[in-house]
Amino acid sequence: MKYNVRCHHCGQLFPTEGQPGQKSEATCPHCGTRLQFTVPDRQEPEGQKPQSSKGLGIFVAILALLTAAVYIGHSFYDRYLDRQHQQQMTRLAQLDSARVVEAEAAERAYAIRKAREDSLLRHSEAFIKERVEAIYATAFQVINGTPNDTLDIYRDFFSAGLSKQLRNAQQRARSDSLGVMPRNFWAQSRGHGHMQAARVVTVNNISKDSAQAYLRAEQRWNRDDEPARITSYAGMLHLCLDNGQWLIDDFVNDEIGSYRKLLEK
Repeated sequence: MKYNVRCHHCGQLFPTEGQPGQKSEATCPHCGTRLQFTVPDRQEPEGQKPQSSKGLGIFVAILALLTAAVYIGHSFYDRYLDRQHQQQMTRLAQLDSARVVEAEAAERAYAIRKAREDSLLRHSEAFIKERVEAIYATAFQVINGTPNDTLDIYRDFFSAGLSKQLRNAQQRARSDSLGVMPRNFWAQSRGHGHMQAARVVTVNNISKDSAQAYLRAEQRWNRDDEPARITSYAGMLHLCLDNGQWLIDDFVNDEIGSYRKLLEK
């Protein structure tokens, strides 16, 4: 029976004869090594690769497949992570945008609420009363001789319409010697007594841009040719709201009526 023997020295196959299970000897024709062996029961066909080489090839193939699978899986996992990251960044951007919108809405709501509160405050009787009394206190200081270079009574205390009428009346008085000088706005007289700050009695008829203030004030007369005396008077102010500030638009009393009408004469 013919079969192949592999030399344990050079690893080459060469043919020989023998019976299965029989101990035999042979010389390797490739390297000349003398071999002793037992004839196997099952022979490898001539030219076939040994089982160990076939197993190694299968192992290498499996390892290559596993390596490719790991690489492909890693690529898919990287793409998955990229998509997750992009989705997370998109959600964060949307959240930031929502927070900005929410903050802007809160700011608008606060501004509206603050404007409403300021409007309610400015239209309260206490606020208007305090404003009128502050106007009179400041103006009387100037009238009584305290200089104030930063104050323009026409601009700071009077409405544009009343201020224009006052300036026109002053111009007429200067250009016409027979012209009548406008009465003192604060006391409704031509005298020059020492003015006392007015006291607001009440405020009413408050609307969006107008109000009325009833006040009482005193004028102390100190002249050398007559005894000292005090003149008290009451009047009503027509007020208008201009750029968030209450200004005097007219003065009305029982003696001469509207100050605006007086200035028109």
